[in-house]
Amino acid sequence: MITNPSLVVEVLSPSTEAWDRGGKFVQYRTVASLEEYVLVSPDALRVEWITRAANGSWAYREATGLGAVRRLARLGVDLPLAHIYRTVDGLNAESPRSA
Repeated sequence: MITNPSLVVEVLSPSTEAWDRGGKFVQYRTVASLEEYVLVSPDALRVEWITRAANGSWAYREATGLGAVRRLARLGVDLPLAHIYRTVDGLNAESPRSA
């Protein structure tokens, strides 16, 4: 277990999605070091970012489709969705499907 995470990434599943979005995120918000919470949908081209602002509030952003790129501010990297989904059956970079 990591003691002071600044970034947490969850790959959602049907059996845990409600918990990841609800109760687990409520618990994560109490972790002072946490700055970014990322939710990755395994069955749609969608990644959600929830980031903590300097004043402690949380901001929600969503990226959808293969052409989308999101910045992981904590790591200082841009993350193309096409890269995330390149090996997911039915949602790979060759697929025109988007959320």
